[in-house]
Amino acid sequence: MSLIAIAEGDYVTVTAEPEESDEELTPAQREQFIGDLENRMREAARKFEFEKAAQLRDRIKHLRAKDVAALGFRFKYGVLGAGAVAKSLIGRLPAKTRDLGPVSAVSFRVASRIANTLRAGRAARTVNELNDAPVILFHSPQDQVEILLEILRSAEIRWTGKALIFCDCDDVPGARAHFQDKGASTAVAKQFGIPGRILVAGNGAALTAAHRIARELKLKAVEALPGATDLFDAAVTLGVPLLRH
Repeated sequence: MSLIAIAEGDYVTVTAEPEESDEELTPAQREQFIGDLENRMREAARKFEFEKAAQLRDRIKHLRAKDVAALGFRFKYGVLGAGAVAKSLIGRLPAKTRDLGPVSAVSFRVASRIANTLRAGRAARTVNELNDAPVILFHSPQDQVEILLEILRSAEIRWTGKALIFCDCDDVPGARAHFQDKGASTAVAKQFGIPGRILVAGNGAALTAAHRIARELKLKAVEALPGATDLFDAAVTLGVPLLRH
């Protein structure tokens, strides 16, 4: 039985044991608290403690649902993109007309073009409009990544509790660390040449959202070890079995 099946499955719901309260925590502390629960869930699954893993999974889902309801977000996702965004995982989202909100880019004109090719979302006049979604989906060709990252770094975005996912582009560990220092969680979600699967890696709410995207696309998420996405790409190229699933 895979870790992802434990983390994301709906096959069992059990009554959780009493847990420490999260009511007094700041948003940053809550994000750390949920991240700790996710680590405990995966550790329980590795030890074949499936009931404990299911308890922790149910609590994580409850906390995430409570956070989104409390924040009152209208959309699941915002987009910051360049290049062929519609051909990335973002463009394949089945409920994108409902789930995509602000679409930002280097200019309003480019944002409008991306929204038109996605046939979803609304072009944002400023990157600050990404505050309207709890999860930011980032896609860019390699030669424009730094330009978009600089736009994102200078934006007036409330990063605490925000999730940032790099979709179908190379991992940028330095940039991910920058936004994590600001209180965000980050992840990578990318196709890697094996039909029916996508690579995911990251932490906290962003990793949870990356797994959710995989489910929405009816793909199997293969979780890479932390910091090992470049090694994973090399392993796939060489046919070395480094998958964690």
